[in-house]
Amino acid sequence: RSRGLFLEAFGTCLLCTTVLFMAVEKHKATFMAPLAIGISLFIGHLVCVYYTGAGLNPARSFGPCIAARSFPNYHWIYWVGPMLGSFISFGIWQFLHFLDYETANPGQDADH
Repeated sequence: RSRGLFLEAFGTCLLCTTVLFMAVEKHKATFMAPLAIGISLFIGHLVCVYYTGAGLNPARSFGPCIAARSFPNYHWIYWVGPMLGSFISFGIWQFLHFLDYETANPGQDADH
């Protein structure tokens, strides 16, 4: 169960970090956001599908349990893992904003 929790947190962190840096931040590569988000979702599913079924989203795991009227005893992984992953992702994003990473390469988004 700890492996499943870690994988769900990792997959969600990967996806949320990609969304935060590609879609929320406005820069020259923003038009590539759908491709980057799709690739990160693909990688998250590739890594997690064998162990946990790759929930990466509590609603995606909750819906089938409602339809099947069956809640396995490990269902908490699909809630705690994505929450933990999203908090870690937000922490990474806030930490890099605290370091003011935009000034590391000034003018990177300027048109030449």
